[in-house]
Amino acid sequence: RGRASAELRRALSEVFERFDKDKDGALSNTELASLIRTLNGSDPSPATLRDFMRNYRSVPQRGLLLEGLVEFYRRQTLDDPEETRSDLAKLGYN
Repeated sequence: RGRASAELRRALSEVFERFDKDKDGALSNTELASLIRTLNGSDPSPATLRDFMRNYRSVPQRGLLLEGLVEFYRRQTLDDPEETRSDLAKLGYN
């Protein structure tokens, strides 16, 4: 129950690769903001970005790791599966 499905993990890996523009294996604040803007239609606050880096697996000075993105979506899906479905649809998944 606590693990992300293989399909979700595969989709998130593709999304991560798409937004990791410098291909360093981490989403910087700029790259993460681009992902959030794509999903929500507006820029995230600096506090939102800090919360992501603080609460999900990340590397100081580099950013959010793929595992951190998976952790976020695992939690979100447990709390609000419809929001995860909506996010994935906006990113081109069904």
